[in-house]
Amino acid sequence: MHAHLSRLSNVSLRALAAIAPFAVFAFVAVPAPPAWGADPSADLVATVEPSFVLAYPGGTFGFGVTVTNNGPDAASGVTVSETWYGASTFLIGGGSAPAGAACTLPPRGGHGSVTCTTPSLAPGASMSVGLTLHVLGIHNMTVTGSATATSATPDPNTANNSASAWVRVE
Repeated sequence: MHAHLSRLSNVSLRALAAIAPFAVFAFVAVPAPPAWGADPSADLVATVEPSFVLAYPGGTFGFGVTVTNNGPDAASGVTVSETWYGASTFLIGGGSAPAGAACTLPPRGGHGSVTCTTPSLAPGASMSVGLTLHVLGIHNMTVTGSATATSATPDPNTANNSASAWVRVE
């Protein structure tokens, strides 16, 4: 009986010895996944500021739009669209934007929207777009300016990507 146990032990030890290199190899071959950084994200924040809160028929006023990248990463493929509604026509637009930015403007005296794009907006950087409008001869109206910012980079807080403001026409 002692010899039988000895033979069983030898067989078990050989089996373990034969399996052990594979078990160790299996732990080495399947390491834990590396800790990669989080996916890039950029929190774009849009604001709209009127130049006046009250305008008069035949006069002018403006809306200024600022889009800021609150990070943490650069925003790529940023587009800012500014639209206005109400008794007014477009006169002129402009602003400050990073290198490579371009804007599409409606014709002078026309309606529509201003759209600006930039290939990249660094964390903490801003781009500003302003437009001046001519008030038509209509009293007791409101002109609303709205802006929306989008990016190819995921945004963790899209609730602050749009903003609007209004101007009362007396």
